Amino acid sequence: MHKKSYFPYILLVCSSAIFGFSFLFTKETLAYLDVFQLLGLRFLIAAVVMSIIVLTGLVKIRLNRKKLKGILLLAFFQPIVYFVCETYGVKMTSSSETGMMIALIPIATAFFSGLILKEKLILRQWISIFVSVVGVALIIFAKGMGFGSGTFVGFMLLLAAVLAAGLYGPMSRKLSAHSSPFEITFIMMWVGALVFNAIGLSVAGAAGTLSTYFTAAFAPGALTGVLYLSILSSIIAFFIINYAVSKIRASKTAGFANLVTVISILAGVIIAGETILPLQIVGIVLILVSIWGVVSDKIKLKKEPQPNEGEIDSQTTQND
Repeated sequence: MHKKSYFPYILLVCSSAIFGFSFLFTKETLAYLDVFQLLGLRFLIAAVVMSIIVLTGLVKIRLNRKKLKGILLLAFFQPIVYFVCETYGVKMTSSSETGMMIALIPIATAFFSGLILKEKLILRQWISIFVSVVGVALIIFAKGMGFGSGTFVGFMLLLAAVLAAGLYGPMSRKLSAHSSPFEITFIMMWVGALVFNAIGLSVAGAAGTLSTYFTAAFAPGALTGVLYLSILSSIIAFFIINYAVSKIRASKTAGFANLVTVISILAGVIIAGETILPLQIVGIVLILVSIWGVVSDKIKLKKEPQPNEGEIDSQTTQND
């Protein structure tokens, strides 16, 4: 792995940091906004900002029917299926059960990478992914969270969220052969804006809060969180992931999914003054070691789509 190939991994660490801190902002902002109201406004602001970038000519996009068909299918799974299923799944299960289900995303990503892109992980990389799941389990048990409060429907919704997240990386990787990371992110933001605002406005109408649906985001306690989630967690983080999987194999990104858990714990310690427990430290170490295990080894690849020379460094793709 030559020096240039480290850049996508550095970006993935940055996206994990953004998502890790997003939990704090989400928790604070939900004190002022409904869940789907927050999601709708988050993606709407992101879509408008990206549209301004396009209209000013800073970035050019070239969309056609073939590109749109593929990107719309991707957007159906992420963000729509993932966020809807995760939101309702969280409500129907305990925090520990949610954490353990979401920790399975790296396994789902590796599985779909093999199915869609014919990427094959070696044994050490599979072991590393399972070690990551064990690390998350230790972090959850360290907090003394119990199991058994979730419903079957809740588990099925979380499973759907895991599968949707697992499909995201491989599908984005495949789309990168013809679409730029900006084009993929642009469509994702607009699909999220339209769908989540449709749900959010319906909920607000039923609750009688339709008149304050948009203005509520400008409340002093909500605005910072909305902007963070819109600009950083939506535009920048998703763009980074779409860019990274256009440069490296999607299965290699699997190891970074649970890094978000590590960042969220550190964010709680640094910002919220939370206490970190010894068992959590062990879990964090396991997750960090698992990332090294997934990234460090070569992957056996049967066949993968040829990248667009304008968007992807083909030499880097072959070496990674």
